[in-house]
Amino acid sequence: MAESKKLIVFLCHSPADKAAIRDLYDRLLKYSWIDPWLDEEKLLPGHDRNAEINKGLEKAHAIIIGLSKDSLTKEGRNQAEFKYALNIALEKREGAIFIIPLIIEDLKDFEIPAKLKGVQSEDYFPNRRRITAFEKILKSLKSRADMLEIPHEENTSIVPTPKPSKNKYAKENEALKKGVVSTAEFPIHEIPFRKNPNFTGRKDILDSIHD
Repeated sequence: MAESKKLIVFLCHSPADKAAIRDLYDRLLKYSWIDPWLDEEKLLPGHDRNAEINKGLEKAHAIIIGLSKDSLTKEGRNQAEFKYALNIALEKREGAIFIIPLIIEDLKDFEIPAKLKGVQSEDYFPNRRRITAFEKILKSLKSRADMLEIPHEENTSIVPTPKPSKNKYAKENEALKKGVVSTAEFPIHEIPFRKNPNFTGRKDILDSIHD
């Protein structure tokens, strides 16, 4: 059976913003219909870095551009990526969600690129609002997937890990209540000790035995 087409999402960012972008990448990776493109994951030893990044941008169905003080002020490869992404956006149909500006930190004193001012951005700071921000980003990506007729599922493909029981001896205690305790099932050293209310000895000795 042929593999289903995935929505390729290119993560365009400055190296200084790697932590925030890696957080976003990990969240996107949980969805089987999304193929997030992150340089440190896609580039292999021996690759022509610039050529592969350009290919990734050209193949992308959506591009998330990380905006920060560093990405807006420093010159380098990330500036070329931003400009190339914006040029590719000109080829997309009107009204399509393609460029998603992601604001990584407070930029009230910084100038947003003119070509991005008319595009709705999403704040990915402070950390406590990342879940809400990601939900909005996911809605945008689903809209893009619908336009490209790429099927998407509602839930992540990863089953949540069940939380461990707060009571280490919950199972043993339940057995004690029923009066059914077997050393074969519960080794003697794991059967919880019940304090004797009539014990008149030293409390510290009783506590050490219980622990």
